[in-house]
Amino acid sequence: MTSTKQQEVKRDEKGRFTEQGHPGFPKGKSPNPGGRPQSRIITNALMKELSREVDGKTQAEHVALALVRKARQGDVAAIKEVMDRAEGKLTHKVEADVTTTHRQEDAFSDWLRDHPELTEPIVDTYSGNGGSR
Repeated sequence: MTSTKQQEVKRDEKGRFTEQGHPGFPKGKSPNPGGRPQSRIITNALMKELSREVDGKTQAEHVALALVRKARQGDVAAIKEVMDRAEGKLTHKVEADVTTTHRQEDAFSDWLRDHPELTEPIVDTYSGNGGSR
């Protein structure tokens, strides 16, 4: 998008916009506060197709019956899907006490001192980046 009023764009030595030279919006102001609009094209098409009646039942009912049939035949993936849809997905509550004592921290420091290879930076030999991703 071009503007009739050209702003002078200021960049730093790495080519990034400087705060004063940024041609966009002021700091702290979002150009799109509502976020990217969600496209529901496929969802809308599926809902339309699932609500269509075939042989006295909706497509959604046919799909549900097919899923239940597969589950009754012992298909584990179908059983899991039926359970997740009917009962809700299982959640695991995890509680942890992460309080450490100075004694634990000292023991960890001693252990690291005994294993200096673990304090070396990791070198990513695949991309050639020294540990940065």
